[in-house]
Amino acid sequence: MEALAALTCEQHGRSGADQSPGDEGPLQVAEAADFVRAARLFGAAAALRQAIGTLLAPIEQEAHRHQVDRVRQILGEEEFAAAWSEGRVMDLDEAVACAIGHRGCGR
Repeated sequence: MEALAALTCEQHGRSGADQSPGDEGPLQVAEAADFVRAARLFGAAAALRQAIGTLLAPIEQEAHRHQVDRVRQILGEEEFAAAWSEGRVMDLDEAVACAIGHRGCGR
């Protein structure tokens, strides 16, 4: 799930990296749902890791932190926190459906 969330960051490259929350423009219109989905997937993956008692490998932690921070910056703290929380309460079936792009995950 985290890999699919990270793909959003990679897919969109640096687009929107300097955009502030609330800015009007292509990111807000065309890509915001992708970043909401990424935040939900990051939240779901964190909850699943916690449930099975595992941590990210140390070698993955910096890249993960960077990706999560980027999604948080693009969405803004409030929208990111809401999406992360929605992901954390997904059951496994919902999280998988979100990961493979089924309805109910994006906006």
